[in-house]
Amino acid sequence: MSVIRRIVQEFYSTQKKQKFDFPWGVDSLRNNLHNLGFKCKKCLSKREILIERPDIVKWRWRYLVNIKTLRDEGRQIFYLDESWVDSNLTFKKFYQNTEFKDVCSDGNSGKRLIMVHAGSRAGFLQGAGLIYKSGSTTGDYHGQMNSKNFEKWIREKILQNLPSRSVVVYDNAPYHSLKVDKSPSKHSVKSEMISWLQRHGVFCGPAMRKGQIYDLILTKKQKEKFFKIDQLLNAHGHIVVRLPPYMSELSPIELAWSKVRKYVRENNVTGDLSLKRLLDLTTEGIETVTAKDWEGYCQYVEKLEQQYWERDGVVADVIDSKIISNLNDSVDDEEISREGATDFSDSETLRPL
Repeated sequence: MSVIRRIVQEFYSTQKKQKFDFPWGVDSLRNNLHNLGFKCKKCLSKREILIERPDIVKWRWRYLVNIKTLRDEGRQIFYLDESWVDSNLTFKKFYQNTEFKDVCSDGNSGKRLIMVHAGSRAGFLQGAGLIYKSGSTTGDYHGQMNSKNFEKWIREKILQNLPSRSVVVYDNAPYHSLKVDKSPSKHSVKSEMISWLQRHGVFCGPAMRKGQIYDLILTKKQKEKFFKIDQLLNAHGHIVVRLPPYMSELSPIELAWSKVRKYVRENNVTGDLSLKRLLDLTTEGIETVTAKDWEGYCQYVEKLEQQYWERDGVVADVIDSKIISNLNDSVDDEEISREGATDFSDSETLRPL
């Protein structure tokens, strides 16, 4: 996804076409471009070109400005994320004889662990790590990352160890984005709608039509969105900054996860580890990620931020002055579908500049 975005943007900044290997077909590429926030618009030559949705560009601009401001203030910035490893994470192995060559690969993933952690320039946050078995229905964490488990981890691991007045950065996954007092939708059952309105002091009864009830909900519905985890961290004096959609490359913890997975892969000879051995390798892999590594990861991300800052300005100028005629700046009122089915562009917790 990052490569696709970079190639589209670099076309406008360099005016040079690039080729890259995308083996999944035109329809898949079109769907990915749509999910990334690109739309087709007609240019002066009547040909259609791709431009990024203005709300996505605005979100990225606000993120870049605010994260730089907080960094310049000397705030400690912690990046939160989840990842996984499984027992089949291994380099492919070759066997051959005089008759044929082939590649051995086991596609089954019988044992998988979920990793959750936070880190900054100083390294992984001490005491914040969590590793648990995926698919398990017993224990403290029930086999998958969801809003309940994420909140439990924040309360028990993050708030207990996070330095005061920290900045916390994470993406817009649905389980990060549980709304406070979420209002019913027009598709909700009538009893849920009535209950919500009564909690907000609005009289209504079951004899009313759903359309009438929903109109009442719209009069009470808050324009701004408030999120439970954001408010929890804010209440403890921390600032939450959410990554722009589909831009995990701006989080250095992704590079830390890459090193952990590489360590597991290099030490998984058989491709079928026991759960205990997989846990041991994962723990060892996390310990191999040093503060020096994190320093390098954060420096790399800062360079990416600067590149996006410069590239966005160039792309906007090129589109405005040379390519697009009568561009309609309006954006369809559609919600982001993957990284959290919610548009945070006007509601995320940001530092005033």
